[in-house]
Amino acid sequence: MQTLGLSDSTAKPTLGFWELFRPDLTTEPGAHSACHSASRACYIIAGCTAIAGFFNGWLVLVDASLFVIIGYGIGKMSRTAAIAGLLLYLLVQVSVISQGRFPGIIPFFVVVILFNSVRASFAYHQTRKSANTLPPPYFVPTSKP
Repeated sequence: MQTLGLSDSTAKPTLGFWELFRPDLTTEPGAHSACHSASRACYIIAGCTAIAGFFNGWLVLVDASLFVIIGYGIGKMSRTAAIAGLLLYLLVQVSVISQGRFPGIIPFFVVVILFNSVRASFAYHQTRKSANTLPPPYFVPTSKP
């Protein structure tokens, strides 16, 4: 290996679909990826809710607009938006269950993705905070001759 100039570590294979459920939050790109997946999920929820709102009444469009705003906030790595998105979606699913309907399997996946966005936004801000607390590099002034 040394003669070829290869490193001892090999790249971790990406799992694609499974990364939605257990993203790597130790790096900034992993946290960004998890939040952007949740942001897209919020936009899809808003679109489906808006379509249903045209048939069920205009009040549902308020819910859709909230998901658009939350999706934008999650895309900007907002912890508040991530928590609000998870709580709002859980509230909607509790409402569906209280009406005697079974929500299905897709809402379970959406809850996991939104939960990961909460984890990712907190991890992102924690890594940014720890990166900002590093001591400044040592500065050696140069004297002009």
